[in-house]
Amino acid sequence: MILLEQMVIFFIIISIGFLCGKKKFFSDEGIEVITFIVVNIANPALIIGAGLEKSALSLWQIGRTFLFALAFYLVLIGVAIPVSRLFATDDGERGLFKSMLIFSNIGFMGMPLLSASYGSEALIYAAIFNFIYDFLIYTYGVRILKGKKNGSGDSSKEILQVINAGTVACVIALIAYVFQIPVPGFLKTTVGYFGNLTAPLSMMVIGYSLSKIAFWELFGDKKLILFSLLKQLVIPVAGVLFVKSLISDQLLISVCFVMLATPIGSMVAMFSQDSDNAKLPVKGVALTTIMTVVTIPLLGVLLK
Repeated sequence: MILLEQMVIFFIIISIGFLCGKKKFFSDEGIEVITFIVVNIANPALIIGAGLEKSALSLWQIGRTFLFALAFYLVLIGVAIPVSRLFATDDGERGLFKSMLIFSNIGFMGMPLLSASYGSEALIYAAIFNFIYDFLIYTYGVRILKGKKNGSGDSSKEILQVINAGTVACVIALIAYVFQIPVPGFLKTTVGYFGNLTAPLSMMVIGYSLSKIAFWELFGDKKLILFSLLKQLVIPVAGVLFVKSLISDQLLISVCFVMLATPIGSMVAMFSQDSDNAKLPVKGVALTTIMTVVTIPLLGVLLK
């Protein structure tokens, strides 16, 4: 019920963003500013705020989660290889399908959903997943989307791209959480105010993005629909059942569920602008975002 309530709330906010986009109350430039605030201020503050809470996880639990999150994404990469071959015939399109399966929207939807549904402790787990996610998308993700020929070829430059507001916030949150660094009350309140902006602003941005897509384009692509059903239903179910067979930590299982059940990440669409089929991930982001309004609460009930 918690997931259902949160997805209904998110759907309402997304709808408002959608209507604002259709009525042209927002401009592309204005949305770029809001996106910058979410990515570089609000979401990092949400992560740091979780790190300032009283410690409930041991150092061993955090280390175990890091190894588990690494294995989680390695398995996803392994699954993405045969799936991409099933849906694409050339290397360029296979790279798109791999990325769409591996990299979900954990920043704009996953983090706010975890915060609202499971609290700050879930965000500590999610921060670890997010750190590995950022590292992979700026290295492996860029390579499979742009190809070795089109990539920069400069591995040091790719590593530097991983150092961004999100990953820095993850490191700060983990350090603050592990060592229980004391922080003045006014500073915690300030961080909390900024963190509270994440969910409404990110959902508004998602709604605005949907307003730019013609719905007949989404539901006319049978291959994309089949892929989206696989990503939003089959993969989360199989993934959660597999994770449940390995661990008994219900909160970590819930975090894995959200990591798998959220829609295709908007970063995939951004990084694939130079691709021959750049519109595919844009449509994929839109279609899977619409689907999650139903699939996330439905799977939440089925998988408990």
